[in-house]
Amino acid sequence: MDIQRIYNTVQSLKNQKPDTGAANTQNQTTGAEKAGTQQAVQGSSAKVFGLMPGQVVAGNITDIRGSLVEIMLSNNQSVTARLTENFEYVIGQRAMFTVKSNDGQQIVLVPKDRTSMEQAGNLVLARILGEAGVEVSEKNLELIKSMMKEQIPVDAQTVQKYAKELALFPQADADTIVGLEKYQIPLNEEMVTQYGNYKNNEYQILEQTSAMPDEMLHLFSEMAEEDTEDAVMLWNDVMDALELTVAEKGQGSVNPLSEEQKQELLLLFGEELEGGEEIEREIDPEQRELLHLIESEESAPEEILKKLQTVVAHKSMSKEHLGSLFRNDGLRTLLHSALNDKMLLDPRMLEEERAVSNFYQKLMERTQKAQKVMEEYGKGESALAKTTSEVNGNVKFMGAMNEMLNYVQLPLKFTEENGHGDLYVYTKKNLLRKKGEELTALLHLELETLGNVDVFIRMTDLRVNTDFTLESEEMLEFVGDHIEELNERLNRKGYQMSSTVQLKKKTEKGVQKESKPDFFQDIVNRDKKTVKLTRFSFDVRA
Repeated sequence: MDIQRIYNTVQSLKNQKPDTGAANTQNQTTGAEKAGTQQAVQGSSAKVFGLMPGQVVAGNITDIRGSLVEIMLSNNQSVTARLTENFEYVIGQRAMFTVKSNDGQQIVLVPKDRTSMEQAGNLVLARILGEAGVEVSEKNLELIKSMMKEQIPVDAQTVQKYAKELALFPQADADTIVGLEKYQIPLNEEMVTQYGNYKNNEYQILEQTSAMPDEMLHLFSEMAEEDTEDAVMLWNDVMDALELTVAEKGQGSVNPLSEEQKQELLLLFGEELEGGEEIEREIDPEQRELLHLIESEESAPEEILKKLQTVVAHKSMSKEHLGSLFRNDGLRTLLHSALNDKMLLDPRMLEEERAVSNFYQKLMERTQKAQKVMEEYGKGESALAKTTSEVNGNVKFMGAMNEMLNYVQLPLKFTEENGHGDLYVYTKKNLLRKKGEELTALLHLELETLGNVDVFIRMTDLRVNTDFTLESEEMLEFVGDHIEELNERLNRKGYQMSSTVQLKKKTEKGVQKESKPDFFQDIVNRDKKTVKLTRFSFDVRA
């Protein structure tokens, strides 16, 4: 920028006499500010004041001074309008307006449509792209808007960098690229996908885990149609990778099979179907033990699956018999229960030191092994492979986000149901270990029985205040009846507890407000400073 030339121009303007006409025009239009997209217009020509409501007028923007814009109409009449919204018009732009009202003293114009305003803004953005030597396209225009919204400089070098990165990931929108760069998250396909998932509220590990049993059985059934031996080997390797035959320490899972499911599995492994008829056959000790485990109420799902894996591996099963196994509803139930044990967090584990970090470390290792197995079998594009990849990427994304904020997703496994949780720690990371500093956090839970529950926590040293917000009167009463149990347990651990419960606020129409925090607006951007931007136009005329 030529600062000296601008300085000389400003000095010469100061020496000129004030434009009293423009000042009078500004005073006349002061009372014209109206809601929405209105502009109040004052003119001196009788022909101008003869304009009728609904009539469309067109003109060129000839001057912009603060919130005042001068318009030269097609009939060479000049009018001055005060902008009551932050419209980005530029000098030289042609715009169309509709006369909203004309009382003989004042004319109110509104843009004929928002297209003219958007075109005006795009002219400015296109100029920025042109100066950076970047192609003017719709996607690049959105990029500049996103950069300006996030207060990122739009100098030529920065614009070139962001535009190049946007071109490398055509499936990503501009906000995603800007966000990843802003938060210093590695820019790759995996992180682009996860950023989009979090923005669109499609990130829950609980949902991804719930889809896996059906995806596993579909993959194994598909494989059995091609080659039964390879199908059994894939089954064994995936089960081992996810450790679905290994019971976790401290887990007391019992047989999840219904009586009907037990009978179907007993029939499948106690008798063999051939030509549509049941054929009795000799049962070896491994099979007999499997049948016993299926019947027993005390058998853990991992225990049944382990014996099932042994029997399937050692027995040559026909394509039809193996296909029947992989379509069996009881097997789906066993896989679902075992996956819950491996991929969801038991709240009882939270008492252990580093329980959450250890859980996610194991989750990453298991999903990575499973991905590798499927790639080796040429099934890297299967639905199961994609889901395990999403889970793995989800964990990596959380790790990257935790470089700047304290957040963890909690896929929870309860006795009767599963639930999703988000824990946001608002206190800055560099203050967490300072004695006397208040720690503030929000635990958001989504549970089938309780609905959405928000627990806002404030903690200073050993003093803890918790505020529960619930969705219904019934749950409010339930939590209120048991809140003292929570307080007493934490008091025994040395904390000074106080708790309140309240009902979620409702709108004027009686509809409950959604309590779930917006991950990016409420959490990621919680420290963003609001900066008022002012546009300056330097119009140097000959």
